[in-house]
Amino acid sequence: LVGFTVETDGRLPDGTTLRAAVERVDDADAPDGVVVNCAHPTHVVKALTDGPWRQRIVGLRPNASTLTHEQLDAADELDEGDLDLLAASFEALASTLPELRIVGGCCGTDVRHVARLWGV
Repeated sequence: LVGFTVETDGRLPDGTTLRAAVERVDDADAPDGVVVNCAHPTHVVKALTDGPWRQRIVGLRPNASTLTHEQLDAADELDEGDLDLLAASFEALASTLPELRIVGGCCGTDVRHVARLWGV
């Protein structure tokens, strides 16, 4: 698997679209799938343009927080976010990813978050 993160605008930190990154990796040597991690679902959804490339996304490991990576890096404490917002936005996102089968958590998540996402 290959993993990517996106910023609040849905693009990779260097400005590349998620679609372009997935297609570039697939063209070079296609992995078994793609995982999107370390971004809140409200950020990931901005990256999801139409096309078969979306079927390559098999995993999501979202942040609990809607803060930017820069804000999270500067924070003294992890932001556990809004669990209801996380679950609702994850559910909406997951329903658009037909191959999604790996669910986890990243920054600010704990067992409460992951259990709630798994139940979605």
